[in-house]
Amino acid sequence: MPRSALLPPRRRRERGSAYIVALLVLVLLTIFGMSLALVTQTESQIGAAEKVATRTLFAADSGFGLAVARKQVTSAEAATTYDIHTRAVGSSLAVTERVALTPVVQVNLALCTLCSLNETQVQGNQYRRTNHVLNSTGEIRGASGADVATSSSKLLSLMLEFQPVQPTIPAELDTAAQEQLARRLVY
Repeated sequence: MPRSALLPPRRRRERGSAYIVALLVLVLLTIFGMSLALVTQTESQIGAAEKVATRTLFAADSGFGLAVARKQVTSAEAATTYDIHTRAVGSSLAVTERVALTPVVQVNLALCTLCSLNETQVQGNQYRRTNHVLNSTGEIRGASGADVATSSSKLLSLMLEFQPVQPTIPAELDTAAQEQLARRLVY
């Protein structure tokens, strides 16, 4: 007589149920493990993107310091581009942090409000304050051979105020332009 015939009827129906339960638990653990791996990978990508965005923001912000230093030291106002940092990634990829500055544009020239020196100055020779506008674009660029691609870009705008400033007339202006500028400087 077969062994299954000797078992009570109730036990015959339960045969193999442990196998099914074990398979279900294994499937649930596999799904949980896969979702955990996906979340970890996504968080890693988010962190890398945040790092690139932060580097781009700081590159654009450093452009303001460069522009202010150029303006104060050399009176340079022209648009310019700087490659701040270049690093090699792998054997054929170079990553560059680039800052592009627009021209420093003067938008206002007025009497200096913080200068007590103006009280003793002759009209027309008084100290002024000057406002300038500037845009700085930070970029993270990757170059592989001749191919160049921008992976991140951030544009910042700034208004600068310099005071006190003694009004000066640029030497390269012709006489008519010097006279017109001199009339504009006198209030």
